[in-house]
Amino acid sequence: CTATVVLQLDDKAYIANAGDSRSFIATYSKSTKETKVVYVSREDKPHLPEERQRVEKMGGRVRLPPQPGGTSRVMYRDAMTGGEYGLAMSRSIGDWAAGEVGVIPDPLVDVVDLNELINGGGNDDE
Repeated sequence: CTATVVLQLDDKAYIANAGDSRSFIATYSKSTKETKVVYVSREDKPHLPEERQRVEKMGGRVRLPPQPGGTSRVMYRDAMTGGEYGLAMSRSIGDWAAGEVGVIPDPLVDVVDLNELINGGGNDDE
C-alpha cells in the first residue's frame, strides 16, 4: 500500500510519504488564472541508489527494467505459494513478505515552509 499524510502546523506542512505514488502541492493565482505545482514528493522506487542499497543490505534483490522507462522491482518469494513476485516500490505499508527483503513502511518526511511555496509559487492574490 501507498500512503501520504500531511500535517499543517502554522506555516509548515509535514508531508510523510511511503510508496510509489506522488503527492503535489499547487498554488493558484486568481489574477493570472495560473496553477503552478510547487512541491512534488518522491516516488519510493527500488532503483534509487539509497533504496537499492538498503534492500540489498537486507538480503533483497532489485530487478532493473530491461528497457528504459520500465519499472524496477524488489523481488521476493511468497512463503505460502512459493512464487516469486516483484514489488514496484521500496517502501510500502503492509507488504509483509517483501518486508523480509528490505521493503520498509517508514515514510520519508519533508518539512515545507508554506510561505516560501506561496511566495515562490505565483500565488500573489490567494
